[in-house]
Amino acid sequence: MAALQQVSGVIAEECASALEGFRDRYGAELRLAPVLVLIAAWNEESSIGEVLGHIAPEVAGTAVDVLVVDDGSTDATVQVCERYPGVRVARFARNCGHGVALRLGYRIAAEYGARYVVTLDADMQWDPREMDIVLPPLLAGEADFVIGSRVLGSAETDNAFRHAGVRVFAALVSVLTGVRVTDTSSGYRAMLTELTQQVPQTQVQYQTSELLIGAIYHGYRITERPVTMHRRFDGESKKGNDLLYGLRYARVVVGTWLRERSAAARRGTLPARPGLNRAMALARALFYPCALAVVAFMCFEASALRYGPLLEAGGAAVVWWLCLALGWSFLAGERGHGQAMAAWCRTQVVRYVPGGIWAVVARATTVSGRVRDKVAAVTAENVIVCLVALAAAGAWAAASDVRWLPLVLLAGAPLLLSRWLERRTRITRLRVRRTAGSYLVGFGAYGAMAVWVQEAVSGSADQHALYVAGAACLAWAVGLVVVIAPGGVGVREVVYVWLLSGLFPTGELEAAAVASRLVTVLAELAVLAVVTRPGRRSRERTGPGRTSPER
Repeated sequence: MAALQQVSGVIAEECASALEGFRDRYGAELRLAPVLVLIAAWNEESSIGEVLGHIAPEVAGTAVDVLVVDDGSTDATVQVCERYPGVRVARFARNCGHGVALRLGYRIAAEYGARYVVTLDADMQWDPREMDIVLPPLLAGEADFVIGSRVLGSAETDNAFRHAGVRVFAALVSVLTGVRVTDTSSGYRAMLTELTQQVPQTQVQYQTSELLIGAIYHGYRITERPVTMHRRFDGESKKGNDLLYGLRYARVVVGTWLRERSAAARRGTLPARPGLNRAMALARALFYPCALAVVAFMCFEASALRYGPLLEAGGAAVVWWLCLALGWSFLAGERGHGQAMAAWCRTQVVRYVPGGIWAVVARATTVSGRVRDKVAAVTAENVIVCLVALAAAGAWAAASDVRWLPLVLLAGAPLLLSRWLERRTRITRLRVRRTAGSYLVGFGAYGAMAVWVQEAVSGSADQHALYVAGAACLAWAVGLVVVIAPGGVGVREVVYVWLLSGLFPTGELEAAAVASRLVTVLAELAVLAVVTRPGRRSRERTGPGRTSPER
């Protein structure tokens, strides 16, 4: 799809007008050199001349042309560019954003015959004299997309926040895509012109990661070369507040990854990641036996357990886990409850991976539709389950202490949320109500499980049974909110012991906390084995009255 077709409304009109103006000025017979240096500029009169003055007419034996896309400058940027022979200028009448300006440049490069595009900034942070480092892998056919990396080279900056951000986002993109990169936001890039026309681009401002992630999922070869990032030649950065920039950039990275990964899956071109798959399989194989052994040892050391109540607790934990899976299937399961529950159980396995977000990210990829639908589904799931857990905590504990009663009011919050979701996404009020109802039943079972586990440790918990159930539900909700603790490990146990510290000996509370973790992990494994067993999955794929195709 042509890049300009992905820009809507007023910006689309501005793009069409700028393109038409370029055609009128330079004519249809214009043919660009094989390499086109593309610079998007906005009010850079004091620095763009320095950039243009250092661009060689030929690099690695290949002719070079220069295109400046003026993004609605109100200073003399265009006039400065026109002083340099051979520099062509496309002009926007208004400021449309760096990403839009680059997309217009990509369109011109494709229309007028340039085979390669090299992007530079207009502030001289990226040195045009290093083009002989970035361009050769592209010209030699060794890569389709070359990034000039300040991490492999150097950066003249004292901004520690941005320096850390470059490395964090590089690590994030590397983990998400399976392709190792060190600099996702570099403005120094060389690429095939064809690539710019094949990869979908919608971002107005944060376009570097969008194009990179899209290129990866379209199968283009990525490589990096070391370059130096200098300080701005003049003026100040237009990126604004570092924190806001980082948050918006993160949103684009995750949103683009979800979009491109889903599109690649639909095309059947999802890149194979055998290394990651093996690592995850090994992590799963090692984690659960180790976790079970450690928790079992702690329980054995802390107290002599009574196994009758533990069996009852195990049954309640299975009900709780099934209710959570069923709630997800109500919320986002368009392929049948069984398949959605199985997908939920499988993605929950990675919640113990450091970072605390991987189960949510993995689950988002199982939702069909737009990126907004994927994000809305996983966000709604976490918000609703947290609200219901808090409401259940209030309902359980209010019988012992009325100060808990206000938490019960949170049970109505999902109903208010459902109206907002129905107006903006495909999630209906009915689906939200069913999800909340399933979660309420689940946390009823979770509270009962906590009581039975405490009874297994202490001998009896009848006197404080409702308070124990409430404390367990509240501790679970806190563990969900503290995302830096994978699976809530440690957080839920500490909160549980703290809430009940005046009612039971500390040793018994610690034993009950880790025993609850053991019981829930066993319940998770049992449900996972049942809902994802091969026979069940085969029947769900073939459906009633159909048979599996012969292999």
